[in-house]
Amino acid sequence: MMEISAYWQLTKPRITFAILSLYLLSVFTSTSGNLANFGRSLLGAVAVFISAASSNALNCYIDQDIDRIMARTKRRPIPSGKIKAKDAFTFGMLSMLVSVIITYFLGYPAVFLLFLGLFSYIILYTLLLKRRSFLNVFATAPAVATPVWFGWVIGRGTLDFQGFLMGFLVVLWGPLHLWSLATAFVKDYEKVNVPMMPSIVGRQKACWYTLVLSIILSFASILIFFLGYYGLVYLIGVTILDVMLIFLNIRVILHPTSRRSWILYKFSAPYIVGLFFMTIF
Repeated sequence: MMEISAYWQLTKPRITFAILSLYLLSVFTSTSGNLANFGRSLLGAVAVFISAASSNALNCYIDQDIDRIMARTKRRPIPSGKIKAKDAFTFGMLSMLVSVIITYFLGYPAVFLLFLGLFSYIILYTLLLKRRSFLNVFATAPAVATPVWFGWVIGRGTLDFQGFLMGFLVVLWGPLHLWSLATAFVKDYEKVNVPMMPSIVGRQKACWYTLVLSIILSFASILIFFLGYYGLVYLIGVTILDVMLIFLNIRVILHPTSRRSWILYKFSAPYIVGLFFMTIF
């Protein structure tokens, strides 16, 4: 049981379930709640879940050296010795293969989106840019958007402009989410020489960047209402979420502490899921 629990933690379950939630809400929204092909949607959910789990496992394998040093990550399964590195790699690769095989039965557009997400997160972000450039978080843009676009393709059968915009909202959200985490643990990133924005420009200036992103994201989320895609419940719910997001950003700027940045980070995850939840009304 201990080993099963360790493999479960290797997949970063909270992140994996957040990605799955974005997929499911996208499918539901794209079909207006009419899941005519439930089996196809369910198969897509399995593919997304396994793909996200495998990506997170491989991320843990690649980052095992810095995970051992950072206070936030040193208790993960590989640094803590609960799982051998080679076993984690095997688990991640086999899981990824399973997700690819499942996605093959969903059609080529779905396969393309799956590979786009895997490539941007594992290759572009984790392997190439994370330790080399302060712009590294932008490499995750396709990875964070693909669960939404994947869900749109599965639900509606095509990625139209509405679906593209919903994925773009997540693209705007991604750097905000990661930079707020990096601001909370800026000393950790400095210790391992990972050039996240807060460790390069400082906590105070990074907080201003996240505020600008929050304002842009809030504007974009409300603009979608005025394009006629969603109703009044969406507008009210998203406005409340946006006000809370901006408030937490301003709070960090006024008194930039790790705790306040951590609170912003913890809110940003349910924020994006809550935004998509509002689209079903």
